Amino acid sequence: MTEHDLHTLVRDHVNSDEPPFQLTPDDTITRGRRTLRRRRAITGGVCAAALATIGAVTVPQLVDSGNGSSGNKVVAGSPDYDASQMPRIIDEHARVVFAKTTPGLPDGVRSVTDSQGTALPEKFWDKASQMTVDYTMAGREFRISLLHARSEAEGDRDTYCQAELASDYSVACETFDVDGRTVISQTMALRRIGDGWAVVPNKKLATFDPDKLWFSHMVEDVRSETLVVTATEVVKASSVEAADWNAPIDDLTSLVTDPELDIPAPPTDKDGCVWSLPITGTSNGVDQAGCMAQADAVEGP
Repeated sequence: MTEHDLHTLVRDHVNSDEPPFQLTPDDTITRGRRTLRRRRAITGGVCAAALATIGAVTVPQLVDSGNGSSGNKVVAGSPDYDASQMPRIIDEHARVVFAKTTPGLPDGVRSVTDSQGTALPEKFWDKASQMTVDYTMAGREFRISLLHARSEAEGDRDTYCQAELASDYSVACETFDVDGRTVISQTMALRRIGDGWAVVPNKKLATFDPDKLWFSHMVEDVRSETLVVTATEVVKASSVEAADWNAPIDDLTSLVTDPELDIPAPPTDKDGCVWSLPITGTSNGVDQAGCMAQADAVEGP
């Protein structure tokens, strides 16, 4: 499940029971920043230009260093930081939290992507815009996401929640303080669209088929001007009251505020464009969005 490999959260603008349609990237971009935030609240999406499902990179299990440590101290900013270890570290920390209340938690699917949602080969992991781990079970899914995206990190959290509630797209949205930072707790009703999701507005819940309803609970911590860390549980339920959440809000909060879950911001060029995987065969590294990325020559992945 990255938003680009398993989930695409699309805002539900359909006012009838007609089959939903898949928005094009250009359509999605024009929906505006708040729509992107709503989509990413569930999927942690990296870029609107990657709405189509993109194959994930499943990161192999890495062996222990042999010194009794899991390598959890190689955080961003540390001289010992090792990007190749971070997917494993994220998985290990998330598993400790999710497995406390969910016996039989499946293996996590790890994903490392650039600013366009393209899966990265390991040699580029130090330039990743997002690292995620997803755990999918029958009727339940978990996700931990570390995302660098300035558009996601900016803005007042209280104002965001107020707007989400006023727009009828959040069942609940509240903020609370953790060590001086404002953390968001948000609940939304969802329905599946193929491999993705669409929000079910509150006004439709009374008449919507309860057998097709899902509910998501997301906790989000904005760490910096660009870094957003989210932990999400999605469950199949006929109503929000019937949603059988496994992960308590305190557990999700402890996960998103875990200081060892940190990745450095990806490089930017002189115009402020965020690095993305250069197109094979180019020498200047023009990314899919038209920005100039770092001038890295790339051989095929």
